[in-house]
This record gives sequence, C-alpha cells and structure tokens, in this order.
Amino acid sequence: MDKSRERQSNFELLRIFAMAVIVIHHACVHSGFTFQKPSLNKIIVEMLEIGGKLGVVIFVLISGYFLIEKKNGVLKKGFMLWGQVFFYSFLFLGMVLFFHEDRLLSTGNILMSIFPVIYRQYWFFSVYIIIYIMFPYINKFARSMEEFEYKKLLIIMIVMWVIIPTLTNQQLESNEILFFLLLYLGGGYMRLYGEKYKYKKHTMFKINIITLIFTWSTVLGFNIISEKIHFVGGYTTYFYGLQKVTILILAVTLFYIFENLHIKQNKLVNIVSSTTFGVYLIHDNVFMREYIWHKIVNLEVYIDSIFLPVYIVGVSVIVYIVAGGIEFIRKQTVEKIYEKILESI
Repeated sequence: MDKSRERQSNFELLRIFAMAVIVIHHACVHSGFTFQKPSLNKIIVEMLEIGGKLGVVIFVLISGYFLIEKKNGVLKKGFMLWGQVFFYSFLFLGMVLFFHEDRLLSTGNILMSIFPVIYRQYWFFSVYIIIYIMFPYINKFARSMEEFEYKKLLIIMIVMWVIIPTLTNQQLESNEILFFLLLYLGGGYMRLYGEKYKYKKHTMFKINIITLIFTWSTVLGFNIISEKIHFVGGYTTYFYGLQKVTILILAVTLFYIFENLHIKQNKLVNIVSSTTFGVYLIHDNVFMREYIWHKIVNLEVYIDSIFLPVYIVGVSVIVYIVAGGIEFIRKQTVEKIYEKILESI
C-alpha cells in the first residue's frame, strides 16, 4: 500500500463510516426519546448510540496516522478549518435571526455561534484544533524517541487514561486534550512502526466482533438488571464513553481492517469523504439540532414502532446525504474564494 498518498480510498471509506455512525448516534441522543422502562426499542436505540465516541476516536487516529510525518502546513489548513467552522456558525445564526426564531436565541447559543471555538459550539473541533496547531511540535517529540520508548509511553497513557477510567469511571486527572494526544500518538505509532505488526484482517475482525458483542451485551444486561436495581439504568451505555477500553479496541481494530483493504482510488468515495467535517458542522450545529431532530424529522413519535431502528438509520442516511451535498456546494464556491484570499495574504 502506497502510504505517501493523502487520499487513500480505504481510509476515506473509514472516514465516511466514522461520520455515518456519528450521525446515527446523534439521531438517537438528540431525538428526545423518553423510554419509561426497558424495552426492545430502548435497547436497540442504545445499541445504535455506540457510534458517537467511536467515530471521534477513529477520526483522531486517522489524523495522527497521516500527520505524524509532516513538518509544516499547519497554518493554511488550520485557517481553512477555522473558516469552515465560522462559516456554518454564522450561517445558521443568520438563518435563526432571519426567521425570527427567538426561542432559540439564548445568550449561550449566541455566544457559541459568534465564538464557536472558545464556547465549544463543536466540542470536537475545540479540542482537535489545539492538537492540530501543536502537531509539528508533537511530531518532533514523537520522532525523537526510539520505538521502545514510544511504545512504553503509549502503554503508560493507555493504562492511565483508558484502563483506569474504564475500571473506575474516573478520568485520573486527564481531559479531552490529553486523550486526543494519546490517540494522535497512537495513530502516529501505527504509521511509523505498523509494518512490523502484520495483523491479519480476519484476526482484527474477530477481535472487533467479540468486543462489539461484549459491549452490546452490557447494554442488554444492564437494562435487564435495571428492572430490579433501578440505578443501573443510568449505566446502560457505560462502555461507550470516550475513554473506555471497549471503544478504543473497536476503533483500533476497525482502523487495521480498513488499512488492509486493498481497493483502488475511488473518486466518488474521496469526494464524499471530503465532506465529512462539513456534515458534522451542519447536522450538529446548536440550531440545526432543533430543526432536524424535532421540527423536520421528529423521530420521537415512532418511539413504540417496530420500525423505529429502520427510521433512525434511514433518516440518518438522508441527513448525511443532504448535509454532504450542502458541504460539497460550499467547497466548490465559498471555500475556493476563501482559499484564494489566504494565498494572497
């Protein structure tokens, strides 16, 4: 596999998958489902929620994998990402003002739209951009270590910020930035030293399936137990957390599976993948959440339908396609103008 090419379609397909499961997650958590007691639909909805943090971990691993060997280029790409975030924040704020949706115009929502990075309009970007700004220096640090030291550092970080949080539900003085740093370094390690570890696809697939079955089994088990021990109901998706070992295993095994997919360059896949960040910015905007999941879709009315899972997945696909189409248009118009402005400075 030629790792010198930025747009390898196997990884672009992984990006699409990661964003797809994030959209499904948001469809589940933002639709306002209020299940009074454990039921088949409740369990299925909670199983579908698994993609939220899984998609996040995958995206950061991919970033580490492709950025670890870069020495510069941070400014232009950073400004492009920043401009993309501000574009959608201001666009949707302007739409809310134009249509006089005063009920959505809280002080917090306005501040998040004007200062989207500082006020965490998009929490992922607010964390990711810090890692991105610092990646040339992180790379120097990572490349200065021997492989054994690098591996030992990763093991220490995993124990502190994955194993212990999984066992205790405590972060051990960590935060999202430190965890993203772990993921970035993990992706970098796979790029620099991955050739030494010839994991077979079917081995990674087996580990992935076993982990997925275990994780979903806990959802089922905790729901059943919660009938007798009610407080357990608050932990049905415990193993979906950002710093949980189950999510890390699922993400890493999926990464290896897609890394070893030998597929030709596919222009359509690469184009769709290039819209993934825009899909996130559109569908998870503080204002668009309300419009999409409550005004336009309103999945909650199907809470007792046997077709609820089908509706969730179907609506998520439509949201992805529409948001991706909007982002594609922005890339062909606004982004090109913005890029020329940056090049002229």
